[in-house]
Amino acid sequence: RHVGGREEREVRSVQAVGTLRANEAVTVSSEIPGRVDAFGFEEGQRVERGALLVRLEDSVYRAEVQEKSANRALAELAYRRAEQLLEKRAASVEERDRTQALLQASEGSLALAKARLDKTRITAPFAGLVGLRQVSVGDYVAAGDPLVSLSQIDPLKVDFRVGEVHLPIAGLISNQPAGKLHSQMDFAG
Repeated sequence: RHVGGREEREVRSVQAVGTLRANEAVTVSSEIPGRVDAFGFEEGQRVERGALLVRLEDSVYRAEVQEKSANRALAELAYRRAEQLLEKRAASVEERDRTQALLQASEGSLALAKARLDKTRITAPFAGLVGLRQVSVGDYVAAGDPLVSLSQIDPLKVDFRVGEVHLPIAGLISNQPAGKLHSQMDFAG
């Protein structure tokens, strides 16, 4: 409010008990099954978004990518051959369409194999602090098994309840704009 041409702050106090919560918190898990090959962090370490947390053994997935890549190359050759033969009227449109469909299917299989390989590298979805590992190197994990917790604690969220009778003090239920709300928190304990 304004008094004598200058702004004067009105100070009112409300005490409440609350809980500090991480801004973001997740339990990181694998989307695919596999054996834990390595960790990219130390417990309690701060990590950046995208940092490697866990690497699963990937030899089977790499081999699958190689196989699907070879199948795609073979399907592309068959399609090109069918195109050339169709131009010379030595093959049917049906044969060309069949080889084109096989090429598209092999491209989809290759993309799926690459996606599975990418999932062997489990990264941090946001910057934060990693907690204690739930698994060790050599453990077999199923899809969805918890691996480690990750918490973003800067900033923190405060969860507290204020009685309805105190809401006008904070300007939360008023017919007039609340203006700026300044707060100070004192923590005990």
